[in-house]
Amino acid sequence: MNYKLNNFFNLLLISIIIFIISYKWKSIGIPLINHNQVVGDITLKDYNPINDTIRYVIFISLPLISFILFNYFFNNKNVIPVSDILKKTSYDNKNLKIKEHKAIFSLLTLLIILEVATLDLSHFVLDTLHDGDYLTPAQNYLFYNQIWTSSYTVHGGSNVIYPVIAWKIFNLQTIGAIKIFFIILIGLLKISCVFLAFQMTKISALNKNGKLILFFLLSILLIRMSYYQLPMNYSLISYRDIYVVLFLIFLIEAIVSNKNKIILNCLISFIPIVSLTMHLDSGVYLYFVYFVYLLYLLINKEYKKITINFLATLIFWLTFFLVIGKVEFYSFCYHFVNILKSIDLLHGTEFPQPFFEIGLQHGSRATKSIMLQVLAGIFIINAMIKKNFKYSYNQKIIFFFLFLVSFIMYKNALGRSDSYHIRMSTDFPILIVCFFLINYLLQILESKITNAVNYKKITGIVIIFLITFFSVENIKFKNLLISKKNFENLLITKDNKYINKETSNFINFLKIEFKKEKCINNFTDDLSIAYLIKKPSCNKYFAAWLTSGINLEHDYIKNLKKIKTPYIIYKSPQYNVSIETIVRLKKINKFILQNYTLYYDNNGYQIYKINKL
Repeated sequence: MNYKLNNFFNLLLISIIIFIISYKWKSIGIPLINHNQVVGDITLKDYNPINDTIRYVIFISLPLISFILFNYFFNNKNVIPVSDILKKTSYDNKNLKIKEHKAIFSLLTLLIILEVATLDLSHFVLDTLHDGDYLTPAQNYLFYNQIWTSSYTVHGGSNVIYPVIAWKIFNLQTIGAIKIFFIILIGLLKISCVFLAFQMTKISALNKNGKLILFFLLSILLIRMSYYQLPMNYSLISYRDIYVVLFLIFLIEAIVSNKNKIILNCLISFIPIVSLTMHLDSGVYLYFVYFVYLLYLLINKEYKKITINFLATLIFWLTFFLVIGKVEFYSFCYHFVNILKSIDLLHGTEFPQPFFEIGLQHGSRATKSIMLQVLAGIFIINAMIKKNFKYSYNQKIIFFFLFLVSFIMYKNALGRSDSYHIRMSTDFPILIVCFFLINYLLQILESKITNAVNYKKITGIVIIFLITFFSVENIKFKNLLISKKNFENLLITKDNKYINKETSNFINFLKIEFKKEKCINNFTDDLSIAYLIKKPSCNKYFAAWLTSGINLEHDYIKNLKKIKTPYIIYKSPQYNVSIETIVRLKKINKFILQNYTLYYDNNGYQIYKINKL
């Protein structure tokens, strides 16, 4: 068979495998095990969230395995022998140098700064759940001087640390201060993405002019993947991914440089710890990739690097323990274990059946995203095994780690399979696919243009076009002159400007009624209430819906018995996390109804008062 016919049959085989897996999708899985009786959308359907992970692994792995086997059995003239795939070869170090392109880095940074400076800041509103996820834990910290002990958070330490930093920096405890902090954080993420784009040029086989075009194209692509949506930053690359981006920047440098740099290895060890304390999910993903990296070093007998990484990790964790103390560290571990065990049961939704549920809710996006993952894997395998792709050992290893990050981070889409989380999980598949497509097009351009002067002219034209395109699309120059005023207005805006009349009346009532109370118990999903009346929550379960499950519900009731505050905010019309709290937390709800009596009922708000103190 000729090469083109081989590719056709290979593609046909992959298509058949994907179709069969998609067709049998619903029949793949295991029964639900929910001994802790966590209540969520997924448990009410008696569905095991692990099934989505099993189906995903099968859906991705079988087509890729078949692609490899087909090439070695039917297309072996065009592939590298298995023993030579990871054969150590010299690395062509003709890369772009940062010091040679300071002006370009400065220009891209300036574009990002102008984008931030000219943002429209008039559209921000209060999201009672997602803003409350940050506002109340941060306020708890100010009252209790504790992070994990005072607040059981869904994301991690970032729910407390980010807003507290914002308030300290701006010396103002306002909602606007936090929003400005996140805008700056997203701006820093975009700048980090420019460095990631630069690092990815190091795994390209293009000449310097081609790499420069690639760098600009990837930079613009990555910058445009991040939006300034707040508080739900569900863009392709969100501020929660900043540690993943930083980790990849240093990981690529470590593999490319192949030198025993202590600072570089310490940074690679440090970032997963920071990520785990800030964002539990991305921290778990990074630690998975980090352990694979240590295994890679072990296989290559890089014992000095392993020692540095091991000692650095040990020192960082010991320092973390000593700084926060035994009680806080225990609370951190408690939160980590419980969130890890329960979050998919609590907040998960079933991943749509690829192809067969296109047209249904989230089905089209799910199908496109998971197919992008398969395509990214095929591009990576092609680069590693095909003879016409002459990549070095170091470059192939970087390709492997890029796909590993892409593969493991897709868990976000499997955990909660709505359009937001699915979109967030397509960032690295898109990046990988675009990297190879741009490389392919630029290689064609290189073969057509032999004159270096002409190539430089084309490079300049492409760069000017990209800058112009970015400026027109992203920078609102009309806002530049009033930029300072806009940010100042956002910073000093009173919190009551973010809420409607009914909520304002309720908050004013609470401020009077709860004046003598040291803290409040909030049983609703309206997490902003405690912050708005400037009171801490009486226990760390400020987000009551997270306590679903026998163990946490018992702990919540234990806290109610211990503290015996006279009031519980029982209902709010503002927000419900898919299932009402009174339905989700049956044991706690039963305890409240047995020990408290309705005290206030107006405009959808209800307060219960304890029967006896």
